[in-house]
Amino acid sequence: GCNCIHLMSLPLHKRYEIVFLAEHKNVSQLGPQRIAKIVKCIPKTVTRWLTRWIETKGLSDRSRSGAPRR
Repeated sequence: GCNCIHLMSLPLHKRYEIVFLAEHKNVSQLGPQRIAKIVKCIPKTVTRWLTRWIETKGLSDRSRSGAPRR
């Protein structure tokens, strides 16, 4: 069977681990491939959560407060 972790089922601590690894200055800028290996998910998941973090500074499943996206 496929042991892929789907986006929303990634545990919160893993999401923060992704952001930490991506933004930590002592770590030579790790790419999504490398981070995915460490966190044990697929690179696309890494990219998606990093994008979410950059856009909203949040990593929760719940929809954002404020105006709905268009």
